[in-house]
Amino acid sequence: QIAEDRRMTQQYRQATEEMRADIFRLKTRAQLFQARNCTACGQPLDLPTVHFHCTHQGQPASFHKRCLGDNETECPLCAPDNARLRLAAASTPSSSSLSEAFFKQLQGVKPGESRFDTIAEYFGRGLLT
Repeated sequence: QIAEDRRMTQQYRQATEEMRADIFRLKTRAQLFQARNCTACGQPLDLPTVHFHCTHQGQPASFHKRCLGDNETECPLCAPDNARLRLAAASTPSSSSLSEAFFKQLQGVKPGESRFDTIAEYFGRGLLT
């Protein structure tokens, strides 16, 4: 379980670094949209058209507004992955809540008992690095 958690943590860190690089690139470089066909239906683009900064098949995703339906704020090709990442982020306790729980548990140790067990448990679960 710990190895799996560490692997997932490494994947999330790598994905975060890639996103930071993408954000920097989007902030500092112009994005050229040259798509001729809708990414969803494959038909030639006409107005109104919605472009997303994500890339699919080497170019930004471009859609007819009618092909997007009600969701014009998120690329439909990226939406499943984005939903999975949001769910994972929501299910991961924040570091501040982990710190609070850790110190609360340490303070709750009865006199004569070792706080080492609590510290070892947190290290064992990979919560302290």
